[in-house]
Amino acid sequence: MNNKKRIIVIRFILSILIIILFSIIIKNILSSNIENEIKIINTKDSQLFASYSAKFRHIDFYKTDNNIIINVYSEGNFDRPNQIIVPIDNGISKEDITAQVNWEAVGGKVVDSDSDSIIAANIRISYYDEIIYDGGVSLIENAWEIWNNQADKYNKD
Repeated sequence: MNNKKRIIVIRFILSILIIILFSIIIKNILSSNIENEIKIINTKDSQLFASYSAKFRHIDFYKTDNNIIINVYSEGNFDRPNQIIVPIDNGISKEDITAQVNWEAVGGKVVDSDSDSIIAANIRISYYDEIIYDGGVSLIENAWEIWNNQADKYNKD
């Protein structure tokens, strides 16, 4: 095999490895979501204690009697609304809870809220110094589904 053919083969193999690595990174971001029952809890404006926004994305935090409800939604076509339910003790007031959101790009890189590359968010909720929730949520579920469907079609051919 001459050098030109070797270079082409090496570039092809590197391209495949990059695609696999990208797929693994996206899958890890998506799998870091908390496993939720399919259950929607309605919230009231009076229960809202924190709200974060980035380009076309919103995360709202509500305190109900025994739960913190995190509503994650986007105005984009690549996202599905999510609701994360975090059980807490009834004696905790919303004034004692701190919410923090870090917007993330591919690879978990933290970016500013005005970034165009946001694909996930890391959410942390604390009760004084105690962390009561620390998890990630994808903001591109539909894009991931499209990716998987295309990969399945390609593998069938």
